[in-house]
Amino acid sequence: MPSLQKESALRSQTIDWETFVSTYRPLPNPLNDNASYDGFMLETFGPEFDHVRAQPEANVWTIFDCDGSSVIGSGLHHVNRLGYIITAEPVPANTHIEVLDDE
Repeated sequence: MPSLQKESALRSQTIDWETFVSTYRPLPNPLNDNASYDGFMLETFGPEFDHVRAQPEANVWTIFDCDGSSVIGSGLHHVNRLGYIITAEPVPANTHIEVLDDE
């Protein structure tokens, strides 16, 4: 018998840094006043990572190293991670967003 559940397709979207900041509203790192990424980045270990893991995943973004360039993607990821950003606004369900990092 066929499943009655509809499969949701993952939507991908690319936005620039300014759109990311105005739409998702990154929160300052509460544990480090001198954090990278305009004060938004949290580390991948210790109390800062504990803070990241305590957040809803829809509000977590990962800063990746991709062939020597930084890429920011929605969600909590572990491979090639440089750090994390927490936002006030969540990413919509079934959506992956990549932020073009002009820094």
